[in-house]
Amino acid sequence: MRPRRAERALARALGASCHTPLGAHAHIDGATMCLRAWVGLPDGSSWCADELTGDSLDGQALAEALAARCNAVGAGELLRAAEAMSLD
Repeated sequence: MRPRRAERALARALGASCHTPLGAHAHIDGATMCLRAWVGLPDGSSWCADELTGDSLDGQALAEALAARCNAVGAGELLRAAEAMSLD
């Protein structure tokens, strides 16, 4: 999987939209892909970040695993709060 696809898979797995503050970056080094995520409120007052490394051919699984880890520490709540802020 190409890095861009893994980044988009992460956004989908988190339920992010183009109006929510999500940063995703993937890069490949040989047979390994590193996928990083940052989720936060627009004003930067609350955020979470994490990264995972895995098989570069299975970016979808890497994205889903990273999304689960981010959600476990509140990323979903941050994205919903950020979305609500953007509607105000």
